[in-house]
Amino acid sequence: MSKVNLVHYNTMRKAFINHINQYLMQCCKDMCEEYKRENHKLSNDENMLRNILVEEFLNEDNHRNKHEMTDFRFESESQENYDYSTKKYKGRCDIKVIYNKDYFKKKEGYYLVECKRIDGKNKLNKQFVDEGVLRFVTGKYSSYYRYSTMLGFIVKHDINIYDNYQKIIDYQDEIHLDSLQEENVVNDNMIFHSTRLFSSQQLHMIYMFCNVSQIIEN
Repeated sequence: MSKVNLVHYNTMRKAFINHINQYLMQCCKDMCEEYKRENHKLSNDENMLRNILVEEFLNEDNHRNKHEMTDFRFESESQENYDYSTKKYKGRCDIKVIYNKDYFKKKEGYYLVECKRIDGKNKLNKQFVDEGVLRFVTGKYSSYYRYSTMLGFIVKHDINIYDNYQKIIDYQDEIHLDSLQEENVVNDNMIFHSTRLFSSQQLHMIYMFCNVSQIIEN
């Protein structure tokens, strides 16, 4: 691939990934607003939050049409990385994003989002890294486009999203998970969006945090 074509490919790839993640952010926001407006409370359960996000918003036809996402579909709890020697899958990721035009050409051409709850305490912060980020870095979860997303559901209302994000990064540094920070963006005081590059594998991780505390049962 020529240098010009490589630049064009990388530009198109990043635009493709941004489109997915902007839609993901919008659906997180819509989920919070709708459940708050209807005064519906949810259990403090990661799987329930993920399922509602996928089935009632990401895959909902009106949302997909409005945000030009009709070529995409979203699957919960995707089996990951089939091991031919053991005849088992190595992992299971929370959300698999399939681009219909690409997926039918090559089965590996999908995008993954892993979800974790965040309550400001060390246990869940470490799980965000140990049972999320590291699974992409080690290859347990695939990253066909060299981009993947970690989505943190903030379940406690008194958490400073930026400060807690920094605790996660401090823990990554503590376990020598080296990365370079590329950008920080705060949107509507609800979602903190950060992209980090794990240089050894040229892997870009997008960290997103959605404050769902107002729709969670105490």
